[in-house]
Amino acid sequence: MSANTISIGGSAVLYDFTTSNTMAYGTNAMKALTGGVFGLYGGDVNRSGIVNNADRSLIISANLQSGYKSEDANLSGIVSAPDRNFATNNNTKGTLVPALTNTPLKVNNIIKTQAGD
Repeated sequence: MSANTISIGGSAVLYDFTTSNTMAYGTNAMKALTGGVFGLYGGDVNRSGIVNNADRSLIISANLQSGYKSEDANLSGIVSAPDRNFATNNNTKGTLVPALTNTPLKVNNIIKTQAGD
């Protein structure tokens, strides 16, 4: 989630989260990476708002599953040890990104749930 409201109008919008740790919403929401860029913390696979042992357990349970899995924290296409490392290394890191709910959203006058229904 961006730190500020972005007007999208009728055209594509480019928003580069990597340029500053203040580009994302919240305090300490991003991590400094090599090369002077920033990235979001990974590993909150259960979308609880904090990376913890529950996420790690879900990743371990899904080990070696392939496809589009929420436990695939590094988006490699397979759940494996590097995904578990995200949850381990980012343990106790929080996020202010809203949790996935079935709350209806109105987008272009079409009502959808966040689950895609």
